[in-house]
Amino acid sequence: MKRIFRRPPRGRPGMSPKTSGSTSSLPDSSYHHYRSLPDKAMSCVSTTGIGSQDSDSGEAFDSFADYVYQVWGFYFAYAASSYLLCCAHLAVALALLAGQLAVAAVCLSVPLLWPLVVLFLRKRYDIYIKRRDESLIDFAKMETPASLADCMSAELRPEEMGRFVTRDRLSLTYEVFGSGPAAILLCNGVNCSSMLWAKIYEHVQKDMPDFKTKYRVVTWNYRGLFGSDQPKHGNAGKCSVHHLVDDAVDLMHTLGVRRWHAVMGWSTGVQVAGQLAASYPEFVDRVILCNGNAGQTLTTAFSVLPLVGNFVLGRLLHLLIFAIRFAICPYPQAYARVAGRYRRAVLWMRKYLWHPMGILHGNPAFEWLFALNWWDLFGNGPVHTNNTGIILQALDSHSMEMVLPEVQTPVLIITGLLDIMTPAFQSYGMAGLLPKVHLVPFMGGSHHCILEYPRVCSSLITEFIESSWGAFRANHSGKIRLKPVMEDKPLTA
Repeated sequence: MKRIFRRPPRGRPGMSPKTSGSTSSLPDSSYHHYRSLPDKAMSCVSTTGIGSQDSDSGEAFDSFADYVYQVWGFYFAYAASSYLLCCAHLAVALALLAGQLAVAAVCLSVPLLWPLVVLFLRKRYDIYIKRRDESLIDFAKMETPASLADCMSAELRPEEMGRFVTRDRLSLTYEVFGSGPAAILLCNGVNCSSMLWAKIYEHVQKDMPDFKTKYRVVTWNYRGLFGSDQPKHGNAGKCSVHHLVDDAVDLMHTLGVRRWHAVMGWSTGVQVAGQLAASYPEFVDRVILCNGNAGQTLTTAFSVLPLVGNFVLGRLLHLLIFAIRFAICPYPQAYARVAGRYRRAVLWMRKYLWHPMGILHGNPAFEWLFALNWWDLFGNGPVHTNNTGIILQALDSHSMEMVLPEVQTPVLIITGLLDIMTPAFQSYGMAGLLPKVHLVPFMGGSHHCILEYPRVCSSLITEFIESSWGAFRANHSGKIRLKPVMEDKPLTA
């Protein structure tokens, strides 16, 4: 391996290279410290010393500093270049957004340009109506987000629903879509059901008509959410990411799955899917991460906002979660009042905020699935609301950055440059640390790229799960796609 840092002098500090050999023995305690290093270093570290031969490059690591400079220097270089590329992409995205707002302001301020605005909105509305009529979801019958499940066609409904028992004797709910031999695991976002993947599932079936006979998609509901049991004692300490990963392994054994063909995660599911691939690499063939980060979710949320990012909003989110958990959820009357007002606010935002955004996107699913994501927070009872807060706080205390360089599983990352919940620079940082990765940025994407760009996401997912890593890299070169996705249509290299 080519060095990017200068090799330090041989020998220990204070001793000349001639008087100190390169094979000085390590005490047992130091050796155990090196057991946590990646495989490349372990090939050079033994009980007899650090100065063993590096089988890959023919060089020897003479000290721990030498190892850091030569091996981790490359990870640092990858991460630094990824962050720089993220800054460039983000600058372009913000410039385009500012330009669009400026054009809109000019068009609205000049009456002569109003016909152009009307024509543009009419075109977007026609696309909206066309996609609504073609969808497998009957949006015309929907009155509230809670009625979404009743408006789905049979192609989008699970073939199997049941419960499984975890290693600590909790009964969790799961769903299975399709009946194929290859199994795909969906790791949902917290407070999100499998219905949030409905448009992806719909477009994947259109791209691959035999999808349901080749694959079976499995998902489960996290502890305390959507009818799953919550731990009876020490609830807050038994909803960590590692507990959720163990639940996924228990589900695999219950269904008789020997290996996941792919593991897909969105938002919260990114940490679950990534940790599953790191902790149980023998169970995972490939990983797809959508709009997530490596850890510390609440602390880093809104960190792209100047001045009020990490220092203010991160702490306010913690305080808000504590207030909901301890001042609202334990009291039925208070919970009922808050839930009623909250649901009315969600319906108002769907009508006056998300519906216009859905028309601009030309995507009727955007408004209803986005509203469903918000509705479920206070739409499933106090146990669900309380455990949503617990899992969010567990995400904030978890980080998988230290294990990302050891994940040899191929990874596809999808991120939105305008995502403020899990900012894009965190996805770029993960791409810099993962050995086998391809990141696709979406220029106008927020935290819900799978809702805003379902056609592009489904085509990427289909290609990724159908082809080998070498074939996929032949069509998508580089760790990061240099040209961000602009529209919801099939990609070109």
